[in-house]
Amino acid sequence: MATGLAVILSTLLPSAAPERDVTLVRVVNGLAVVAGIGMVLLRAHTTRLLPHVVIGGGVVLITTALHASGGGASAVAYAAVYCLAPGYAFMLLPPRSATVHLLLTVLVGAPSLALSAGVGPAEQVVVWSVAVLLGAVVGWMARALQRAEADHLTGLANHRGLERALDEAIASGGAADLAYALLDLDHFRAWNDTRGRASGDRLLQEVARAWAEVVPPGTALGRLGADAFGLVLPQTSAAEAELLLTRLHAALPSGATCSAGLAQHEPGESASMLTARTESAVYAAKRAGRSRTHVHAGGGPDGRAVLEGLQRGEFEVHYQPIVDPRTGRTTAAEALVRWRTPEGGLVPPSDFLPDAERSGVIVQLGAWVLRTACSAAATWTADGSEDAVPYLTVNASGPELQDPTYWRTVHDALAATGLPAERLVLELVESHYDIESLHLANNLHQIRQLGVRTALDDFGTGYSSLDRLRRSGVDILKIDKSFTDDITSETSEAPLVLAILAMGKALGLRVVAEGVETRAQAAWLVAHGCDAAQGWFFGRPAPHLERATASGRSDGPTRIAVQH
Repeated sequence: MATGLAVILSTLLPSAAPERDVTLVRVVNGLAVVAGIGMVLLRAHTTRLLPHVVIGGGVVLITTALHASGGGASAVAYAAVYCLAPGYAFMLLPPRSATVHLLLTVLVGAPSLALSAGVGPAEQVVVWSVAVLLGAVVGWMARALQRAEADHLTGLANHRGLERALDEAIASGGAADLAYALLDLDHFRAWNDTRGRASGDRLLQEVARAWAEVVPPGTALGRLGADAFGLVLPQTSAAEAELLLTRLHAALPSGATCSAGLAQHEPGESASMLTARTESAVYAAKRAGRSRTHVHAGGGPDGRAVLEGLQRGEFEVHYQPIVDPRTGRTTAAEALVRWRTPEGGLVPPSDFLPDAERSGVIVQLGAWVLRTACSAAATWTADGSEDAVPYLTVNASGPELQDPTYWRTVHDALAATGLPAERLVLELVESHYDIESLHLANNLHQIRQLGVRTALDDFGTGYSSLDRLRRSGVDILKIDKSFTDDITSETSEAPLVLAILAMGKALGLRVVAEGVETRAQAAWLVAHGCDAAQGWFFGRPAPHLERATASGRSDGPTRIAVQH
């Protein structure tokens, strides 16, 4: 289209060419411009046949102009445009189809050029050499680009290719009817462990072939990594997309199942927001029992309100000290997000974090909290000359851990703030810790490679067993407040807390008790060898790290004396 328009404009300049040639040029290239505009307007409805029709039609137009040119220099000029046909063919079509178009162009164009008056062998050799060379170069460049955006194992688009397809779909005018789906194979890690990695690779290839036969033309199917696939569905309603996902479930090889998440694009929504909502839907499908599809209901006003509040700078990070209960020294601090409204009031986390997770905004909010907290922690110093600098703990939500790129978010936050990786601990909520998830497993592997430690938060409230705890690779256990509440005096039995302390010691894990609110609880924890404690008794969350005090006093660290 652009080439045709440029040629038409060039005919407006003074020229010695006959008026007949000028008119012919305008007609032929005008048709090219019209065809280009039509392709742009109808790109959402294109079929696999359309590129063949356009390229073949272009060759017919060039041949018509060549016959009407009268020969000579005009004929050579028209024949030179043949070179564009194989270029477009190798850019838009598979190599075999593009090669067929190149041969057809030569078979149609060579006789027409040879029959033109005043055109000798030299001109023909130049024209067709350039056509073949251009086709080869463009074909090589197109293949190189495709390889960069293709998954070598399955032949589908890779993460980069699918991301580009989603960006293009949103940028097009049809984003209002755009659906995006993510599909994770269930228990793929166990499949690899029991049947071998080669069997796992064959399963991925079988799934890719089966699904490629089911998805309609115009959609983009890709493998995002490990056991995760993505599907971009332009001009598709949620109901149509859900029906397609049902067919994809049915097309899986025997013995394989998948959990799928689906979200419909909302006006003004970015690709990252849509992806986050879809990832949240996948997580919900897994929590509901796997082998099913969960449709995200949409960000809703609350999800958008959280995002808008983040963009307006209404969120704050507060820090609650984590202390050594024997000395009262602050050894760490947990970063906790707070939302301060324009009116000055604080919105309780329980009122906005569930909405943030359901809407997918938690990914952006979590990244902001992580970077903000790392920046603050980089300025902390030790209580005394012999004390270690307090480390930072930051919560990582389920949707964040399911994001294949989450570990990069952690890496970038450390690099941007200068906080040493060994001073960062990521807290994982036990009920969110899906040890079978390859996304989560890869994120944790990469995070540990950086030198970052992990803690299992709210331990005892989820589904952990001793074996799962051993396999999890976490460094720290945090006893949930509901168990700490069982400690009502210094002589309380609190058998569950004792069991967790013993388990942590047996596995070589550091144990932190949450929700410590009384001196009796602190003394009990010291007597039973708890490594660290956190709660209002030592300090409430505050915008800046305040060293541990007892019940709000600010007269130095709290030392708990234990009666023997």
